[in-house]
Amino acid sequence: SQFKALKELQDRAFQALSKVRCPVLWIVGKEDYYQTPERAHQAYSRLTSENKKFLELKGQHAAMMSAGNAQQIAHEVTFFFPERG
Repeated sequence: SQFKALKELQDRAFQALSKVRCPVLWIVGKEDYYQTPERAHQAYSRLTSENKKFLELKGQHAAMMSAGNAQQIAHEVTFFFPERG
């Protein structure tokens, strides 16, 4: 089924996180039902990058961008990746 295929894809991605060494700014919506904050924390903890930050904002999935968080996200990205800001 589609859900089984999606679950398998998510599991493979979850396992690959231990290979990530680049900077990671992980942003999740507190009410996200696709990538729940609990699941996001589990995945985030697998990252081996020494330069990482977890940011939990109000809103659901991509809707958090329109939940009044755009300015905070822009601020976080600018300070997390200063050479790009």
